Amino acid sequence: MNARPFQRGDVVQLTSARTTMRAWVGFASPNGRSLMVFFDGAFPLASGGVLVQVMPLFQEDDGTFHDIVERTPIAVELIKHESES
Repeated sequence: MNARPFQRGDVVQLTSARTTMRAWVGFASPNGRSLMVFFDGAFPLASGGVLVQVMPLFQEDDGTFHDIVERTPIAVELIKHESES
């Protein structure tokens, strides 16, 4: 788990069984467990469907994230905050 909760402006790497992609946290709950991330392009889901440019994520009590649409496990890794160079 991260040392601090995710927050708006964080640049993150999203990784699933099918792809890895960079995204930007546009919205985050105060505890950082509910996120809305934005990205360029389409993120493939396990069912064969895709999410285009936006993905809602939720963090379980064990620290794992999943997309809210299909509950696909998604690893979320902090790269940097937008204010960092």
